[in-house]
Amino acid sequence: MRGDEVVMKLRLHLLRRDEAITALLRHAGWHLEATTPNQLAACHPAVTGEREARRHLHELGLLTSAALRIEFPVRPTAKRHLLVRGG
Repeated sequence: MRGDEVVMKLRLHLLRRDEAITALLRHAGWHLEATTPNQLAACHPAVTGEREARRHLHELGLLTSAALRIEFPVRPTAKRHLLVRGG
């Protein structure tokens, strides 16, 4: 990781209590912090963007898992395009 990169923090909502999921994430290098009983803040020192986060989670089989919902932060600098219809 370069010095100018910022570690991305995800929000994970555990839809069922499963210690195997948290153990898998920790073993893969994710740092987890409980924010509520069923919600975790997660970051990985090698993950600085959404694409990398998705790849890491996919490799663990968690990206499309029914056991949790993943929220990726919205980048404040991301450009948003609005569709305007004339009428």
